[in-house]
Parts: sequence; C-alpha cells; structure tokens
Amino acid sequence: LRSAAPMAEAVVDTLNADMGRVWHNEQVVEGQMRTLTAQTSRMSEQTRAWLRMYTEFHDALKALGDVENWTHVIEQDMLIVAATVDAVQGRPAGVPLESAPATEDMDDDQVYTPLREQGVSSRWR
Repeated sequence: LRSAAPMAEAVVDTLNADMGRVWHNEQVVEGQMRTLTAQTSRMSEQTRAWLRMYTEFHDALKALGDVENWTHVIEQDMLIVAATVDAVQGRPAGVPLESAPATEDMDDDQVYTPLREQGVSSRWR
C-alpha cells in the first residue's frame, strides 16, 4: 500500500496538470468566443447601416429615374404642341420662336389665336 501511494500521487498530479491545461484552454476559448460575439454584433450593426444607406440610395436613384422619364415625356408632349402650333400658324416646323417675327410685326391673320376661337374643335375635350 505504501508503494502504491507515490504512484497514485503521480497519476493524480498528471491528471491535475491535464485538467489545469483543459481549464486554461476553456478560459481562452470563452474569451475568444466573447470577442467573436462582440465583433459579430458590430459587423451586424454595420451591415444594417450599409443596407439602410443602400436602400435610401436605391430609392433616390429610382426617384431620379422617374423624374428623368417624366421630363422626357413632358419634352415629347411639348414638341408635339410646338409642332401643332407651328402647323396652325403656318410656320415651318422647328423654327425657334425667337427667330419668328414679333406679334406686333405680324398681320392679324398671322397672330396666334386659340383653336376654339378659330372654330377648330379639339379631340382632347
């Protein structure tokens, strides 16, 4: 029994040393896990902020595209109106108004009058 005691002590010391290393490694892993959790949380917040900024930017681009499309439609409508006025006035299409004779230099039959005063019905009514 006396000879088994030193051997048992050696086994216990070896097991205690191994358990000490395991406990130390567990503490290191838990610290790394807390660090990783904090970094993941910060990254998640950063990603949400980037997503919010992207969404706002995307919405602004869509609105800009809507405005650009609207201006294109208005421009086309105004070209049609200008061509119609030119045709009614007998002016060649595309002549800028600045180069057209001033109203006071025109005869009464050359001055623009609304279509309804000219007896022309509009299909838009």
